[in-house]
Amino acid sequence: MEVQSSFDTSGGRNAGNTRRPGRPATYIFDRPDDELTEEDRKLKNAVLKRRSRQNRSYQKRKMMKVAQKKANGETVDFLAAAAASTASGAQGSGAGSEDINEEAEEVLAVDLVDMVSRVETQPEVVPTSEELGEDLEECVLMAVKGTMDRSLSISHSSGVKDVLFGSLRDRFAELPHEGQGALRALSVFPRDFDMASAAAVMGRGSGDDLSQAIDLIQPLFTSGFISSSNGRFELNQVTKLFLTEEVPFGSDTLAIERRDPSVSRYIDHFQNLLSNLTDPSIHKLGFAREHAMQVFDTERQNMDYAIELSRLKGPERLREFLAVGAAVMRYCVDAATRIQYLQAALEGKNQLTDGNEPGGDRRNVVRLELARAEALCDNQSLEDAEEPLKKAMELMDRDFTKSSNGIMDTVLVLLLFAGVKINLSKTEEGHKLLVEALRILNKIGLGKTTLAVNALTNLVTIYVQRGQLDRANYVATELLNTLHAMRYDKMPIYADALGVLAMVRMAAGDYTDAARQFGSGLEIVAGWGSKSWTSVPVQHCLDLDIWLMEGLAISLNLQGLEKDAKYMVTLASDARLSRRLKSLTYDILGGEHVVPTWLTTSRHLY
Repeated sequence: MEVQSSFDTSGGRNAGNTRRPGRPATYIFDRPDDELTEEDRKLKNAVLKRRSRQNRSYQKRKMMKVAQKKANGETVDFLAAAAASTASGAQGSGAGSEDINEEAEEVLAVDLVDMVSRVETQPEVVPTSEELGEDLEECVLMAVKGTMDRSLSISHSSGVKDVLFGSLRDRFAELPHEGQGALRALSVFPRDFDMASAAAVMGRGSGDDLSQAIDLIQPLFTSGFISSSNGRFELNQVTKLFLTEEVPFGSDTLAIERRDPSVSRYIDHFQNLLSNLTDPSIHKLGFAREHAMQVFDTERQNMDYAIELSRLKGPERLREFLAVGAAVMRYCVDAATRIQYLQAALEGKNQLTDGNEPGGDRRNVVRLELARAEALCDNQSLEDAEEPLKKAMELMDRDFTKSSNGIMDTVLVLLLFAGVKINLSKTEEGHKLLVEALRILNKIGLGKTTLAVNALTNLVTIYVQRGQLDRANYVATELLNTLHAMRYDKMPIYADALGVLAMVRMAAGDYTDAARQFGSGLEIVAGWGSKSWTSVPVQHCLDLDIWLMEGLAISLNLQGLEKDAKYMVTLASDARLSRRLKSLTYDILGGEHVVPTWLTTSRHLY
């Protein structure tokens, strides 16, 4: 029987009614399966499957190009592209365009464009607990699931969801069992992640051996479930929504337990990462501290989420996590949030730990009480800091101080107490504590660390108050040389030391050089803030630039540069207001009689 070609016989691919060898006759696609021979039916199914694979491959490549354009900053209707991919896939598999509901097409044309516009124009902001007015759990969960919550608007249009999820279900089903498990495990990440984190969460590979993880992620990448940018990976938002509905997830205990292996590995990985960052070198070398800050800043949302997951597993697990990360978190997490984390971890620990409690948890409690005191000092609530410091001291015993970490915590207690005493005008008590801290540090070979630098900067403050300006000038100058040798000269702690030297110059009446030193300190703080941070790690010294601006204003005013001085005061006052810091109770431009008051009350331990 002669069959007419479906293409124009006068030209085109099938001109002359010729067909490529091995291609089936057209009629087998026009007849139902029950009218075909067994051989024709097998051939038809094979061709349809091949067409479907080719079409999906094309659409995947198209979607990857779209995703890459989005990563490069171009505005792309990613979800609309995904929907178009699904529609094309349905057409290529023989479903026919008639099967696509016209109402769903209208929703894709209107609702999705509007929804994607809202997603792309609304900035990703991690809200603070005060702004939200919510408790810790709601605050953190809202932060890490913000994007997904917005994507849930798709659920209001069942036609859209069916179109979007149809292709995902097919592709998910085509993944091998291990690939499906890997994708479910990776859904624990709130946002992006690197290969080492993926390997840890999937339980495949450790250290430098990431080959197993790469083998698992590759098909997820090529299937369009995962996108990549700047060496980091992320599940696209439609995939996250799909997995959320296919594998329900929430903050409830049942949901956490359902994914317990990947959740536990997630917590352990970021706890280990914090442990590696909290190395004694962060107190000895500037680049080591900056590296720790950069890693935490990159993994900020993962760290926040790991804290929340730790909290859901119980106070003891949360104490273990926070105790490891307290040192680095001080630089990178605002004081109010740290206080909330620490209070949640210390819940039920208001009474002194008895002697039968496990030593590890006892040490964690001590470390967290010290971290709470630091956070209160950073929040300028110095009087409230005495209570956690006293608790920490009462929990310390002889065994506690045998380890190097225990000794450093002992020094930290002395330094924090000294800072509190100095700011409460108990100078002599503060002086004794600082001297004892320096004695311990020198004895254990840590005389050239930022702990010793902090002790010495506060000693300079005391020398200025006593009028021992030669000694104060000598110590302040040596401090700068030491910090330069330790390669901290581009970091906030160096700006603080410059400000301390400026205090000495101001006390000596050299307002010109004082202004120069204050200005140099401000330049360092500005340079530090101009780096590529998600959130600038100055939470341990949130008022440092304000202190420098106020010192500069006083110095300029005493040189007769009143206009410039008033401008600096305005900047400092606005910064205090925006950061919710206490305002000064006196006019710093009141003349020379203001200098002694400002020198003795303006700074605290950074």
